[in-house]
Amino acid sequence: MDEQKDDKKLYEFSYLISDRLSEDEVVSFLSKMKEVFSSEGAEIIKESAPKKMKLEYSINKRDYAFFGYFHFQILPEKIDKIKDSIRYEENLIRYLIIKPGRADEEKSGERLTEGGIEIMKRRGTKNKDGRKNIKSEYEEKKPVDDIALEEKLEEVEKIS
Repeated sequence: MDEQKDDKKLYEFSYLISDRLSEDEVVSFLSKMKEVFSSEGAEIIKESAPKKMKLEYSINKRDYAFFGYFHFQILPEKIDKIKDSIRYEENLIRYLIIKPGRADEEKSGERLTEGGIEIMKRRGTKNKDGRKNIKSEYEEKKPVDDIALEEKLEEVEKIS
């Protein structure tokens, strides 16, 4: 069983739920979705509460929907079974199951860093043949403080 735990991959399930449901019904519907994932052996790692939002374009003549997501770990071969189980859910307007990028993996699990969010920076160099090599590095992006932000805004205002 430990060997299967090591084979599990991290995924993200993003969804739009119909705004025809009340907030209580959305919570109930989401519990039902999580049961589908759990029944296939998924372990939910991180979750975002669904929020009602205006859609950029109408979907099924609806302008609003509840948007949310959760990260989960599961064996890759179980993904198709989950898709088959949720495909015809009437209140699930759209969904997407993806493998999050490395920075998302670090933010979602035990690898969350204290000081800031690690992001990948691509830096190109040229080798002996003149072809471009791409090197990836991780660097920590620090939040900008209010004073530095105000100084930069004043500098921009002076220019324009």
